[in-house]
Amino acid sequence: MILVLTLLYVAVLLLAFRQGWLPRTLFWKLSPIGWVVLLVLVLFFPLQFWAPTGYVRVYQPTVQIVPNVSGQVVEVNVRPNQHVRKGDVLFRLDDRLYRARVERLRAEVTLAKLRYEQQLALFRKGVGRKADLDRTRAGLESAEARLDAAEYELEQTVVRAPGDGIVSNVQALRPGARLMKTPTAQAMVFIDDQVKVPAAQISQTYMHHIKPGARAEIAFKKYPGRVYAAEVEQVVPGSAVGQYSPSGTLVGAVQEVHAPQIVRLKIRDPELRERLMAGDTGNVAIYTEAGKAAHVIRKVIIRSTAIMNYILPF
Repeated sequence: MILVLTLLYVAVLLLAFRQGWLPRTLFWKLSPIGWVVLLVLVLFFPLQFWAPTGYVRVYQPTVQIVPNVSGQVVEVNVRPNQHVRKGDVLFRLDDRLYRARVERLRAEVTLAKLRYEQQLALFRKGVGRKADLDRTRAGLESAEARLDAAEYELEQTVVRAPGDGIVSNVQALRPGARLMKTPTAQAMVFIDDQVKVPAAQISQTYMHHIKPGARAEIAFKKYPGRVYAAEVEQVVPGSAVGQYSPSGTLVGAVQEVHAPQIVRLKIRDPELRERLMAGDTGNVAIYTEAGKAAHVIRKVIIRSTAIMNYILPF
């Protein structure tokens, strides 16, 4: 943009020379240098604070599908990248051992209830002891608790979708595969397509005027030549470089890194929100309440960026 304004200034200056409006002195011949310095100091440098720009990426939450019980896969009910609804069956594990355990514990509960009823009848007749009745009741409650746990494990042999979304990395899952209930043994990945978060990375230096509700415009690489309206939804309170976890060591010196801060955006176009996918990238311009008269410069720049996306895809 500086180049465009400088070329415009030079064109006006040449016209003034030709028409005789200005003398051809050394001052006016060198004035384009002063013009560039003036633009940088008065307009473009403050513009970084008034209408900061940055890199934007679309994020979607994912869930690693891990069964709550171990077992052998007997049926896979989804295809790669298939859209599923909450509660849809993803795959089933062999449930014979879990079903047998439930049946055994149901028999134990039935027997424990019978013993408790017998002890209760004796106690009411004044024959049985209170300690025997309490022991029998405790045994019944213990058997019922084990039955509840076994029924839960039986239900978990059928793995269902945690919400509406897309399942990915399904290709390797086949009947006969054995899955373990460990976090490191994911069976597939579930992508929640109901939540799509465009997040902008803005230099810390230019964060001063950014507040929720500020208008923004995004030029996505995926849609060259187009600029989409958005607004600041939230300034994320912190970043990964500033977090620490409990440990047995003191905080040590680290290499100084001026990492950008994250600004969460909300896109106004509902159709675009449906089309966006995790990983879509682009450039964003945020228009703060300060320096509104200069926002037109940033609007021109973001539109130029959108057009350049046709020839500069990277």
